[in-house]
Amino acid sequence: MPKVSVILPNYNGEKYLRQAISSVLNQSFKDFELIIVDDASTDSSKKIIKEFEDERIITYFAEKNRHVVFTFNIGLKIAKGEYIARIDSDDIWETDKLEKQVKFMDTHVEYGGCFSKVHIMDEHSEIVDYKYNYSFIYNLFNEPENMEQKQWVLYFFYVGNCLCNSSSFIRKSALETVGLFCNMAYVPGEDFELWGRLVVKYPIYLFQEKLVRYRWSDEEGKVSGINHGREYAFLNIHMLFRKNYLDYMTDEEFVRYFGNKFIDKQSKTTEELECEKAQILLQCSEINILGIERYEELLRNPDMLNLLENKYQFSLSEYYNEYKKLNFYSAIKCDIERLKQEKEALFYQIKEREMEIEEKQNIIEVMTHSTSWRFTEPLRKIGRILKKKRFK
Repeated sequence: MPKVSVILPNYNGEKYLRQAISSVLNQSFKDFELIIVDDASTDSSKKIIKEFEDERIITYFAEKNRHVVFTFNIGLKIAKGEYIARIDSDDIWETDKLEKQVKFMDTHVEYGGCFSKVHIMDEHSEIVDYKYNYSFIYNLFNEPENMEQKQWVLYFFYVGNCLCNSSSFIRKSALETVGLFCNMAYVPGEDFELWGRLVVKYPIYLFQEKLVRYRWSDEEGKVSGINHGREYAFLNIHMLFRKNYLDYMTDEEFVRYFGNKFIDKQSKTTEELECEKAQILLQCSEINILGIERYEELLRNPDMLNLLENKYQFSLSEYYNEYKKLNFYSAIKCDIERLKQEKEALFYQIKEREMEIEEKQNIIEVMTHSTSWRFTEPLRKIGRILKKKRFK
């Protein structure tokens, strides 16, 4: 039985596939199986995969393309290891990634999984962590610090994902507890939904080290990158996640994680907790449709109105006003437009700064190569000497 099962889903990844496979096989920790699941690629991926002769490699070649989530779930079915690690076919692991994560999980048996911060790569495999057009994704994965279990739950609910899929290292028994497979309805946030389920039941840990090089690209067919379609997708996934997340918890877990946000801190019955969920969903973002939907479910029962009015300061007239606010679709459109404008403004600010720097460099270049500059160099040298003596 291998200690770790590494799952590598692939679809038409010929450009970077060798790098990804090699970074796994070259790990300092050796006790693993590498499960490569090819999703009916039409490029040379199959040929590249077969080039590697290593007894730790297990291959599965699908006959029909069904996307990365279905592919990853096949890998989970095959996996025999105590731990599950995931790598995308265009990412790269640092050589000590598995070694450090195995050591941590072996000595912290209460944890369900661990992750790490990441370097960002471009299409040329160059690290571009601090370049302006990669700053968003770099900050997303690297700004958050390690958090306690409750903080992770609230972060996922209110903010979203900040964990890189290719850095994940999960205890298989924990996955079996929360539902072993990814939900295929959550693409491209299927990993986020899985981590959300995991952290409700188990604490997770975030290494501050960058153990992964994550490739960020706008290439067609790649999940990463920025365009309107992907932005809409992630916003929609987060809405779907919020809609179902509170119901995934037991009543005890809901009170533990969200109790300090209750209108009535003493709420404990099923009916009372349903009222609290409706209010949390109504206020969790500017987009109020989730709360409206939950209140609609409650108000199907006429008896719930008395409870809402007497204990939760609920007003039907105020509730009706929620319909007059920005709706789900227009709110997303406004958010996308705002983000686009902010991105463009930042781009032009950086361009202006670069032009200023370039202009000053050109002036310096002209000055240092001019005849007058060379002739006056002795005088400037004497001036520097006198200046030093004056301050001694």
